[in-house]
Parts: sequence; C-alpha cells; structure tokens
Amino acid sequence: MSENTKLQAQAAWDPADVHATKLPPLFTLRWMTRSLSMAMVNIVLMQITFYTTDTLGLNPVIIGMLMLGAKVFDAFTDLIASYIIDHTHTRWGKARPFELCIVPIWVLVVALFSAPDMSDTAKYVYIFVVYVLLSCVFMTFLNTQDSTYLRRSLRGGQRISKVLSRKGVLQMLLSGLGHAALPQLIVMWGDQPGGWTKITLVYAVPMMILGLVRMLTIKELPENVLNGNKPVEKKSEEPKLDFKTSVSALFRNRYMWMVAGMVLVCHFGQNIVSAVNTHFFKYVVGDVGFMSYISLIGVLPTFLVLFMPAAIKRIGAIGFIRIGLFCSLTGFALVGVFSRVLPVVIVGQVLGTAGLGLFTTFSSFFVIQCMAYGEWKTGYKLESMMDAMPSFATKIGQGVAASLAGFGLTLIGFNSELEVQSTFTQGGLTAMVSIVPLLFVVLALVLTQMYRRLDKNIMKVDEDLANGIHADTSTLKL
Repeated sequence: MSENTKLQAQAAWDPADVHATKLPPLFTLRWMTRSLSMAMVNIVLMQITFYTTDTLGLNPVIIGMLMLGAKVFDAFTDLIASYIIDHTHTRWGKARPFELCIVPIWVLVVALFSAPDMSDTAKYVYIFVVYVLLSCVFMTFLNTQDSTYLRRSLRGGQRISKVLSRKGVLQMLLSGLGHAALPQLIVMWGDQPGGWTKITLVYAVPMMILGLVRMLTIKELPENVLNGNKPVEKKSEEPKLDFKTSVSALFRNRYMWMVAGMVLVCHFGQNIVSAVNTHFFKYVVGDVGFMSYISLIGVLPTFLVLFMPAAIKRIGAIGFIRIGLFCSLTGFALVGVFSRVLPVVIVGQVLGTAGLGLFTTFSSFFVIQCMAYGEWKTGYKLESMMDAMPSFATKIGQGVAASLAGFGLTLIGFNSELEVQSTFTQGGLTAMVSIVPLLFVVLALVLTQMYRRLDKNIMKVDEDLANGIHADTSTLKL
C-alpha cells in the first residue's frame, strides 16, 4: 500500500472529522471494554437484596431504606463530581483519567458481598458504608464522564450512533453470558461459607483488567479540534462558569430532564425485576436455574440495536426507542397473566427487559443531543454536568427499586425461613415482576413523546452551533 493510499484510508476514519462515516480501527471493541466491565458490576449488584436477606438474614425494609438513602446522597455527589470533571485539565484529557475508578469499584463489589460474621447492626453499618463508597464516590465519577469521554474522542453523530449500536450488541451478548452464569454460581456456591466472595471474584478479576483497556487505547481529541479548529482560549479569556452558573444552565435544559426521567423509569423497571426475580423464580416458578434461559434467549433481541443508525434516518432515534418500550409493555403483561407458564414467562421477561435495555443502551446518544441543545439554549458548554443527570437518575432508579423491593417483600409477607411461600406472597412476587415495571414503562412512553421535538430538530441545532447561532438569534424555537 502506497503512502498516499495509507493517508487516504486514515482520513476516512479520522476521529476528528465530523463528516467521516468510518470508525477508527477496532474503536467499538475498545470502547466497549469498560462498558462491559460496568455491566458486569451492575449484574452482580442486582443480587444485593437477595444476598442481604437470604444469606445474611437481614431485614429487607431496612436494607431498602439504606439503599435509598445512599442514592439520595448521590444527588450531591453527582453534581460535585461532574463539576470537578468539567474543570479537569490533564495531559490525559478531561474525562479519560477518571476511567481508573473501575479498579476500586470492583474491589468494593467484592467487599460488599463479603460481609464479616458480626452482629446484625454491624452488618447494616458495613453494607451501608461500603455501598456509599462504591455508589456515591467511584461509580459517580465513572458514570458522569462517560458521554463526555465519547464526545471528546470521536466526532460525528452518525459514527457515535454506530459505536453505541454495535457496543450495545456486543455488550448485551457478552454480559448475557455473565448474567446466565450467575444463577448457576449462586446454586453452586451461594449457600456455602464465603460462597459470595468466590462468586464476585469470578467476575472481578478479569473484568477489572478488561475495564482498563478503553483508557489505555482511546485518547481524547485536542482542545482546538473539539472547538472546531478555533484557537484555544487562555484561562483568563474563558467565560466564567462557576458552580452556581453551571447548575443554573443545567436546570434550564428541559430536554435533559426528560432524558433523566426516562433513564430513571427504565432503570427502575429493570432493577425492580432484578431485585426480586431470584425470589420469583425460587418460590413461584420453582427453580432459580431457569433464569439462565432468560439470559441466554435474551441475547437474541440485542441484534435489533444494529438497526438504530438506519432507524434514525426514517423514524428518528426516539421513535425506535418507543418501539422497544411497546415490546416491554407487551412482555410484562404476559408475565403477569401467565406467571405459571414457564415458556411464556421467559418470552415475556425477554421482551420486557430488552425494550427497557434498548433505551439504556442509547441513553448516551440522547445525552449528547442535550449537550448540544444546552449550549445552543444557554451559550454555556456543559459536558460532564449533563452526564450527571442520567447518572443520578440511574442511581435513584436503582435505589428506589431496591427500597420498594424491600418494602414490597415485607408487605406481601415474604419469609426467608419458609421453603414454600403463601399464595398471597407468590401473587405479590408476580406483581412485582410484571405490573410494577409495566406502570413505569407507561411513564417512559409519555416522556419519549415529549422528547420527540428535540430529536426531530437536532440537526438544525447542530447547524446553528456550527455557525455561531444560539437560541436567542435562531429561527428555530424549542
């Protein structure tokens, strides 16, 4: 290959070229590594309610309150972390250095599921302290820089949609294997002393190493490239963007609130099912091992995300998401009506979780849209502060789900000491994995309908910004 041909090939996938359509070599694979690691973290954390109630014998209501309290505390840490990231300037970039948080995250996950043998009060304190460090500190810094890192390492909306769609398929396929293995590991080691430490280490060691690949192989673009090849302003010339101004600009971005709301309800739907699904399969279906079939079959709908780039051109990104949510609606309804018919339960849960997972897979795409809208609307360029909203919403969704799962288990009379639960309790477990998430899918559909206006006009917003036009002088009204 001649030198000229090599230069042409490189220009075709130049990460700084906003008009390029090809991705840099193995970019999706490299980008996916840390996302897959965090997906495994969340898969393991979904078992915290089961671990604390069934293994440690703790009160589910108290555990739920502790989880919710930790998530509410995140309201402050998310904003603080995002402000720190937005004002970080290192030779590694703005967001990239915080990828290192994946290491302490996995260390704390293992610690969370390795509670020492002590009094119940001490166990509550231990679980809360470890969970706060995990969720409110390290996961906060990692989650609030994700979309910022992507936006600063690759330009062009079409390429970003390709990365997210392909990453979504690969991540769901590989995390599906991890999800399928977990019930079998629980059956094998869950009742043994130190069994949960073994289970978490099986995930932690390889995923900690894999989680560092993205940071080591993907660089952020230079500041002048990110600014459209304009000269980089000196710090003394930059517009002052203090914490108060940043928060004010964030609150003026109504579409960011819609995205945060969608993230919250989708994560709640996923996590309320995950929090009690092991209980549901153990006491209603009759075998926890059947959960593996859902994880294995659940990889099939993931290939639908490959149609996202094409769908954007025809029905818009949010239109594609709405199709997935209607699938979720159907799936959870099937579980509620046919809770004793195993094949229908499996199909219903696959549809239900796949539809919700479609939005969570592409949430970064909509966050990046909101970053552009926020700059167009207010004149301030916020990046990580925008990431803070869905990050906070994710944690609130997880916390509320864990809290309601604890309250719900108590309300329906669940008793971990009984081998067979009452008919009322079994009906309650069924409702918690069908009716409850179904109601939140309806809320997500309402929010997506409200968001469609920005999705329809995002190209005009980008054009205005490229020409130095903002909301006050634009012909576009949003």
